[in-house]
Amino acid sequence: MRNRVKSILADHDVSPPIFAAMRVLGEPLSMRDVAGQLACDASYVTGLADQLEERGLAERRDHPTDRRVKQLVLTDEGRRLRVALLHEVEAAHVAFHTLTDDEVETLARLLRKVLAAGFRGRDRG
Repeated sequence: MRNRVKSILADHDVSPPIFAAMRVLGEPLSMRDVAGQLACDASYVTGLADQLEERGLAERRDHPTDRRVKQLVLTDEGRRLRVALLHEVEAAHVAFHTLTDDEVETLARLLRKVLAAGFRGRDRG
């Protein structure tokens, strides 16, 4: 599942940290609140905000009631991409929900076997 999500993000040229930030930005948040939501240092959020701004996905704005506070706000393009990514990631998760517990266990066992074999193919003649 992790690889599928990484693939979805790569298709949109979005890193996992950028996606994490976009995910919490359903509404404007202060940089401090973003850091709290992501459980990271505020200085890290500054770097994420820089990347989001460079791509035109978000912008920093003054807080409406406290000029000392900067909020991170998704642009129209950022909101569009956020919705698209959330839908694609959710669809990938839903596919796994169609499996029964026994099927998930069987799939996991088979995948472990394939990974342990190092993806060596067998000649099936």
